[in-house]
Amino acid sequence: MAGEFAFLRDQWEDRNRIMADNIMAQAAKYPGRRLVVICGVDHKYALRDLLAKEPGVKVLEYYEIANPSK
Repeated sequence: MAGEFAFLRDQWEDRNRIMADNIMAQAAKYPGRRLVVICGVDHKYALRDLLAKEPGVKVLEYYEIANPSK
């Protein structure tokens, strides 16, 4: 079972890395512009961590933009 769980973990990490790479590729087409990303909640934390490591990327949640005073 441990091997199967490791396989699933690796697949999950690969999937999130692919998603982050695709987001960065799209962002590169529009430098200096905002990019809205909609994803499933299961990807949220992995993508936040991966994208936060990218130079020049600022990751914000919707509520941080919609209600900046809170």
